[in-house]
Amino acid sequence: MKSGTEGKKKIGRKRRSIMAEEKARGPMVQLQAIWVFTEGSYLMEEKRLRDFMEELVQTLDMTVILPTIGVRLPIKEYKDIRGRVPSDVDYGYTLVTLISESHVTVHTWPKFKKAFMEIASCKEFDEAAVLPIIEKFFPECSITSRGFVL
Repeated sequence: MKSGTEGKKKIGRKRRSIMAEEKARGPMVQLQAIWVFTEGSYLMEEKRLRDFMEELVQTLDMTVILPTIGVRLPIKEYKDIRGRVPSDVDYGYTLVTLISESHVTVHTWPKFKKAFMEIASCKEFDEAAVLPIIEKFFPECSITSRGFVL
């Protein structure tokens, strides 16, 4: 018959083994990928996009290490897959906020009335808290969201 001490040692070894596996794998990362389909003019307003990023990071209680930086990307010197050259209104914004937990990004395509947003964090966050913020800044939008833990 095994003593209680032997059983505890076995559990202790198993727990240390699991902790070693987690350490080797690295921290867990929660990722939320979001497609937003909305009026294209909202996606052309850099101030609106910056305000959105700021409120999102505050609501999720993340720690900003580099405030939002953004760039307007003209999409002029390329041809699409059908060989068409885009017009002068073909541009979008890419914004990123670096947080101590990881990053938040937004990429917009106003011409196509869509944006892609990504929240990556090693700190757990409430994915449901993100949707009302999107709806506030992008009224009458449709949202497709997928959450992952990596």
